[in-house]
Amino acid sequence: MIKKIPVDHRVLHMFCTMIREATGMNMQYCGESAGVLANKFIQMLTRRRRETIDTETKNALMTRQENRCDACGDLLKKFEKHHRKPVAAGGSDHIDNLALLCPYCHATETEKQEQAHFGSNSVYLESRLSPQMHTIFTTLPLPKQIHWGDEERQAQLLPKHGNVPCLDVVGCRSNFFLERTRDIPIGCPLDQFEPVFVNGRCDDLTRFEWLCVDVFEQGGVVTWQDVPDLHRLYDGPHLYPLATVQFLIEDGFLTPSAKTLPYGWAPYVHAQRQ
Repeated sequence: MIKKIPVDHRVLHMFCTMIREATGMNMQYCGESAGVLANKFIQMLTRRRRETIDTETKNALMTRQENRCDACGDLLKKFEKHHRKPVAAGGSDHIDNLALLCPYCHATETEKQEQAHFGSNSVYLESRLSPQMHTIFTTLPLPKQIHWGDEERQAQLLPKHGNVPCLDVVGCRSNFFLERTRDIPIGCPLDQFEPVFVNGRCDDLTRFEWLCVDVFEQGGVVTWQDVPDLHRLYDGPHLYPLATVQFLIEDGFLTPSAKTLPYGWAPYVHAQRQ
């Protein structure tokens, strides 16, 4: 029930019409305010869409299941494609791994799979980045990993660098949750990259989770490609996690400034560690 219509409802309705015509997305205006509508639009852009099932596979599954839900046995008036073995666990789209379920059974089976994968007491955290941030993060090079106990790597660096301090800049997911002392960042569509220094000052570097590092002034004659082996953790101007940036600063390689740290990601949302 719409209790109050925004003053700019005609403009918002026109916006939805333009989105449908330009993208084909089912963007309907239901009386939302501009902020709610914008969030709805961002969610539609960033949400992973379910893949449809082709007619041949659907008919074959209907015949195999005698037009009944593969879980409860009711006649299928509406159905959804279900992977018996989840794709995240190595399942495929082969017909032997597919089944047609009614929406209620599909929701139940999906919940069971998520609980089995994450544990019954686990909380599933998911980041939904804006298109711009998602593009930048997916194109980052793999971070260099140097960790304690890597004797072979230390032996290679020993003749050149002497005593080698080690840092694991990759880590694993379990260590991230167990050893992290700060709240856990969660990306949301409202996040954007922002300047690290404002009016020449940076009040709190630790509010950023990732920072862009560029040790040379952009446009200068010298670039990082011209100087081999600058630092074992630095391989050019791009985003680096906060721990790596702090290590580069403590190691004397990076001098923080508006030019060397032009921008970073400070998440709006965090999950409190228990």
